[in-house]
Amino acid sequence: MNMRVNNKRYIDDDYSISVNFFDAIKGLSKETTDIVNAKIDEVKTRSEMSIAKLIKANEELQVKIAKYASLKPTNYLLAEMSYEQVVSGLAALTDDISMLYDLFEKYYGEKCFMPAMSMKHGFADPGEIQTTKAQMQKLERQSAK
Repeated sequence: MNMRVNNKRYIDDDYSISVNFFDAIKGLSKETTDIVNAKIDEVKTRSEMSIAKLIKANEELQVKIAKYASLKPTNYLLAEMSYEQVVSGLAALTDDISMLYDLFEKYYGEKCFMPAMSMKHGFADPGEIQTTKAQMQKLERQSAK
């Protein structure tokens, strides 16, 4: 009996290994055939586990390569650092949070922190802050008259 067996525990169909099990091999006993089939299954399972590990390692390396590709060679060391290490390094280099904020806006765009601040501190919408600011300025102008 030849049959295809895929082991979904480790990898998907694209990378699964097709194996053929045998009913009776001419001249071999059922016990010997069972041993051969068990070995085939063991090799298949081990191979699929190895392939799964290699696929994961490949994906991790692709992410790392993308990080390096986005950096200038002088900044390659950053690709090896966690975000926390980068920020703690910035804190060790300067106390000037305003300068850091300006740099974040330069590279992430103006008001880059607004969405995060809105979610963390409960602002309903970044545009709501601008509306409130405009209303306050209008009230200030009216009260100055």
